[in-house]
Amino acid sequence: MKEENKGFVVVAGQMPPPVGGQNLVIEQIYHLVRDRLSPETCHWRFNFTRDSAGFGVPGFEKILEVFRVLARLCKLRSRGRIRAILYPVGGPHLVAVVRDLILLLPARLCADRVYLHFHAAGAHEFMESRSNLFSRIIRFFYSQADSAVVMTEFGKRDATALGLKDCFVMPNGFEDQAGEWKREAVGEGSPVKILSVGHLCREKGTPELIRAFGALQAEFPESELHLVGEPARDLNQEELDALCAETGVPERIIHRGLLRGEALQAAYQEADLFVFSTVAPYESFGMVLIEAMHWSLPIVATDWRANTEVCGPQLGGVVAREVEKDLAGSLERALRQALEQRSQWAEWGQANRRRYEEQFTTKKLEENLSTLLQ
Repeated sequence: MKEENKGFVVVAGQMPPPVGGQNLVIEQIYHLVRDRLSPETCHWRFNFTRDSAGFGVPGFEKILEVFRVLARLCKLRSRGRIRAILYPVGGPHLVAVVRDLILLLPARLCADRVYLHFHAAGAHEFMESRSNLFSRIIRFFYSQADSAVVMTEFGKRDATALGLKDCFVMPNGFEDQAGEWKREAVGEGSPVKILSVGHLCREKGTPELIRAFGALQAEFPESELHLVGEPARDLNQEELDALCAETGVPERIIHRGLLRGEALQAAYQEADLFVFSTVAPYESFGMVLIEAMHWSLPIVATDWRANTEVCGPQLGGVVAREVEKDLAGSLERALRQALEQRSQWAEWGQANRRRYEEQFTTKKLEENLSTLLQ
């Protein structure tokens, strides 16, 4: 009887499919908590997005899903005491905020504690753009949670904007899959594979990355751009193909589609340089950055939100500055600088690998989750 009274932990949110950073992190955290910290852990399933094109898009099916999600919560509560719910904040879109306003109060009534996990950033800007009355209503609902869980120090401002004072910083983690594998140095004149992983859309800087790559072809004809991911949100396959054709070298831009597991590992292993071109308003913590660090890759990343915090003060790579003014130009300059300094890539990759080992392993994430749940 004592064990029953302890209650269980609930990890809320949508796991893949579709594949996205937030869905993957929720899946990882659920398995970590259940398998290593609290065997009684349950999953409160969300299924608001059926495919990559549906991210952030309202629809009647999503309204119906709200009622299904509430029914799943009631079913979980009928099983016994819920000690804590780790709830994923929807993000800086009106549809996501309304969803949270509907679900948070029932969650609070059903659980001893509710932690708001900020997978998506942008609440600070969202609140600034709303009327004073609407902002007060939003803050009232969100502030009913016990505390916020953010991924970076930068993310604290979103929690503060929603009226949450108690804030726990918990960076993402990534399981070490490299083992004894070592990256080989890239020689002068050798073919260069530049890798980008994630949703292919305007908010992730995909069009500007393709244009920047095209502008560099006369100087670096040995380079290839490998795009891993699916067209999403505001970019479809036809538009992606047209952007590649505009460069004049579409054969050097390889769209490899969505990869997972061993196929994704192979893409990282075969790459020579990683590029993260995001300017997404919801960007909070690029999981692909620590995946690239884990694989000892040199990195080109935009100076956007928490990117430089994740990469650390000694980034092994180049930061693309002034991205709000001229993203394509910034990426072109950063890529050129990186390609001109390829003799340093081995050193850069080692520095990034050390940062991963110090900050972003699953062991570190497990320690943070244990502290949070205790």
